[in-house]
Amino acid sequence: MRYDNATVNDILPELRKILAEQVVETEVKDEYSDNVRKIRSLPRGLLLKGITGCGKTHTLHAIRSVVKYWGQDTLSQNCTQVENWVYFLSQLKQDNFAKEFYLTERMISSRFIFIDDLGAEKEVSAWADEKLYTIINEAYNRGQTLFISTNLSDEQFSKRYGDRIQSRIGQVCLAIEMPEKDWRLE
Repeated sequence: MRYDNATVNDILPELRKILAEQVVETEVKDEYSDNVRKIRSLPRGLLLKGITGCGKTHTLHAIRSVVKYWGQDTLSQNCTQVENWVYFLSQLKQDNFAKEFYLTERMISSRFIFIDDLGAEKEVSAWADEKLYTIINEAYNRGQTLFISTNLSDEQFSKRYGDRIQSRIGQVCLAIEMPEKDWRLE
């Protein structure tokens, strides 16, 4: 897959600086100890915002590469795949109720939840908003860590999802503005 080799060393310097400022000294014994310490010590997850091609998806995959083998948990218990929000919704729509419940529960039962391209869905619907709220609210209630990427500005996000979802994400995620540079065009 395209992002299989994404590493934390690939994370943009601005994000590394923010992570470094959040470090709380803890003893972590594994090959990723410095990077794990930085991510583990975050008071909450991250909301990566920026233009198309600025490195949000790559950054999500890099963070996931660090946390996926944390501790003794298995991969499925520790963190989700980086879930593209549009694809996730399409999977929920085409299947039956039991499958919808399974997919949603699989996502919210993970310690680390990764949602990529939130806001890229073309269809605005109460059903999709309800699915997002369920995931965000359950993650909040269970003390899980969310990593989310979006191309939406704060104003667009509020208009698209409403103040309730924006407020809840603000409670569980530190917002990071990515540099306005499209790496794909370089």
